[in-house]
Amino acid sequence: MTVRAKTILVAPPPVTPSCAVTSGWRTDARGSDTMSRDALYLVRAGRHGCFDRVVFDVNGPAEAGFAVRYVTVVTTDPKGAPLPVPGGTTPGWPSLRAVRFAGSFEGRSTFAVGVRAKLPFRVFTQAGPQDAIRRVVVDIAH
Repeated sequence: MTVRAKTILVAPPPVTPSCAVTSGWRTDARGSDTMSRDALYLVRAGRHGCFDRVVFDVNGPAEAGFAVRYVTVVTTDPKGAPLPVPGGTTPGWPSLRAVRFAGSFEGRSTFAVGVRAKLPFRVFTQAGPQDAIRRVVVDIAH
């Protein structure tokens, strides 16, 4: 009797990042004292292994400021009307559900970022290319 061995190659399961980078993130409100009057010209989102990211580009070299917090209702500027924002279990990215513009008033722009739950986040600013723009970056943990 002849027995033939067959080699079967099985791919390893995908590696899930440890997400240690998100371990110190919190859910409380954060803000900065500086608020730029330069124009906000681009908002974009991206997915990373441990978090979803929303980037706000401000056109100009002045330090960009921010105020980020969880709220139950987002209102439009300057009218104050409620703005529906998808959240909860809407299918999509791991954390991010929607980014909606709520308006500008007296040099401040308001955006609503819908997420699947109240998740830890971080927020920071950074200079863009040749300091021609500033960015406000919001990362939401998965």
